[in-house]
Amino acid sequence: MQNFDNYELNNNSLFIKYRSFLRFVLVGLLNTSVDFFVFTIFHSLFFLDVSFSQSAGYITGTLNSFVLNKLWTFENQKTKKVTTIKQFLKFILVNIVSLIISVILIRNLTYSLNLNPYFSKIIVTVITQFVNYYGYKLWVFNK
Repeated sequence: MQNFDNYELNNNSLFIKYRSFLRFVLVGLLNTSVDFFVFTIFHSLFFLDVSFSQSAGYITGTLNSFVLNKLWTFENQKTKKVTTIKQFLKFILVNIVSLIISVILIRNLTYSLNLNPYFSKIIVTVITQFVNYYGYKLWVFNK
């Protein structure tokens, strides 16, 4: 019985320890869906360039991301209006860096390595999620 209690305690501790990361992953999946949806509309429906389509999708997902990550992932709900504005500016800066990285990578993967744009986007999305998580956690929301 004691082993079961220790197992349950360890699992709860692990969940609490990684709760913000797990929530970030869920929010990220939603944001990525929004991003891919907008990218697909601009690239496949309107036949716009991959760079423009990437930027439009990324910006749309980013706006959704700020609200959900602030309120749910990092539980940063009781802040003054000035603090929220500063957080939003930092959030935008992290995302500008991430967007620059993503555009450079998707162009190189698509045009230099001749990878499918959607496969390139998947690779780029995984890489930029690590940049975003640590940027939000350590700098934007100070957790």
